[in-house]
Amino acid sequence: MLRIAICDDQPQDLALIHQYLFKYQSIHTEYDFHIEPFHSADELLAAHEQNKEYDIYFLDILMPEKDGISLARQLRDKFVNGLIIFLTASPEYSLEAFGVKAMQYLLKPIKEEDVFSVLDDAAEISTKILARYLLVSLPEGKRQVRFSSITYVECKNRILYLHLNTGEILKTRNIRQSFEAEMGSLLEDYRFTRPHQSYIINMNYASRLQPAEIIMQDSSIIPISKKRVKEIRKEYLDFLSNQAPEL
Repeated sequence: MLRIAICDDQPQDLALIHQYLFKYQSIHTEYDFHIEPFHSADELLAAHEQNKEYDIYFLDILMPEKDGISLARQLRDKFVNGLIIFLTASPEYSLEAFGVKAMQYLLKPIKEEDVFSVLDDAAEISTKILARYLLVSLPEGKRQVRFSSITYVECKNRILYLHLNTGEILKTRNIRQSFEAEMGSLLEDYRFTRPHQSYIINMNYASRLQPAEIIMQDSSIIPISKKRVKEIRKEYLDFLSNQAPEL
């Protein structure tokens, strides 16, 4: 099931997006949507405080009290990694949309074909992300961990420490393979990179890149091996460029 939030203070626009989503789902029966409408940024943030998260967010930019860009920043600050699609009557906010890793930027009046086009990509990406889990061996037994919830992994003395976006840290049993082999599935995912022999990070949770280290959103400092500095810089910049909205 794909969870979709629509946040727009204009009832007619909110209803129109809702209508397009229902029509898309009736055509693409391989997807199961759970859609929730919100009339303000505060309504959506209140839902988030009740542990409601969504895979896709349609956010109006021009809303009173709190605009869509500010709302997106707050969601990102809370480690929300859902795909963000902005709705607006003006294209002047495109650079700010890039700053919060928005997937797309749709101009009002919103057309059905535009929503369908962005949903083709968003639904496919979200489904693939949701399907990806890492099976880890903990002292208390096996556990599946969603890739998207992992901020970074540290390897110390053949034990893995998985840092999650909830603040939880999972400590595994001793690994039998090398760190690289054990984390092979993570490293095949475009979101993850290995800046140091003892660390793998999820670039979605990287805050900034410095000459010899990466600062994560939770303020953790991840070292970068000297021999990997140029490669990591390129990987990270490529990753950011791929998050840019299409205008």
